Amino acid sequence: MTWVDMERGIAMICVFVWHIGLFRENANFPWYIFFEYFLIPVFFFISGYLFKDRVDNRCDFSRIIKRLLIPYFVLGFVIGIKPTAIQDGGILNGMLLSAKHVVQGRELWFIACLVIVELLAVGIKNLYNVIGKTPLKIAIAVMSMGSYFLLFRGGVILPDYWCWCEALVGIGFFMGGSLYRKYESVLTVNDNKTAYVLFTIYLVLTILCHYVLGCHMNYASLSISNPIVSFFLSWFSLIVLTNLCKFVPANQVIIKIGRSTLFLFAINIWVIKSLASIDCYLSFVPTWIVGILMAMVSILISLFLNEIMKKIAPWSIGE
Repeated sequence: MTWVDMERGIAMICVFVWHIGLFRENANFPWYIFFEYFLIPVFFFISGYLFKDRVDNRCDFSRIIKRLLIPYFVLGFVIGIKPTAIQDGGILNGMLLSAKHVVQGRELWFIACLVIVELLAVGIKNLYNVIGKTPLKIAIAVMSMGSYFLLFRGGVILPDYWCWCEALVGIGFFMGGSLYRKYESVLTVNDNKTAYVLFTIYLVLTILCHYVLGCHMNYASLSISNPIVSFFLSWFSLIVLTNLCKFVPANQVIIKIGRSTLFLFAINIWVIKSLASIDCYLSFVPTWIVGILMAMVSILISLFLNEIMKKIAPWSIGE
């Protein structure tokens, strides 16, 4: 499905932009508020949309191992080797520390979180016969949004191994994606004009919330201070983006990015940090132009590395 790859590709570009800090220098108006609410939820949403309610749990576990666990351990171990750890205790110390963090689920947080989310989804699937598929999905999609509020404002902190706190929020969007697949015909607009109108409404709402609520539209902080607004904006942004991607012209570069999200998630910060040293040579260029250039170059380098890994070790990059 082209729109799925387009949606993941757009969100992945936003991840690069976010990590580079593009537009964050503009204190008067933080442009990143426009994509912050679908930035991470969209990946759980799409994963839920693509998740099949299989009968055989072995197929689910096999899928999770091949698509997520193997890439997580391989990429997490390699990328997790810190130069500082090597300087302090040598190469062996750096490798052991990296291996420890990988086993604890502390490297590549998003992939670790997605592993837990999909394992939770398999467990929830086995409750369908007891509670009923649709009611259970709706309940989880609604309740999980409040988990940030209850966990952090209430002072309850789960172990940070394998990103359990984030997974409790992610499973809601995952189930929402699964529900969207069932009711897709109802939630899909009929023409591109309506899709663009919805998108405009979303932009206006984000600006109003930013100024009226006096917040910086930070996903976690607004989930705590105003969970109802956070809940609405998150889900509305997902529906708007999904409909928009069904009508905008397909772009092969964005589609390619969308099909490489797991690997790009793993290496994007490493690539961006490697390019950070060029900032000193571009001090005469406006910050936002430097941000755009760095985003473009980082994405191209990441895609190039992804193609290399596809050829030499395709099993290590997941999907």
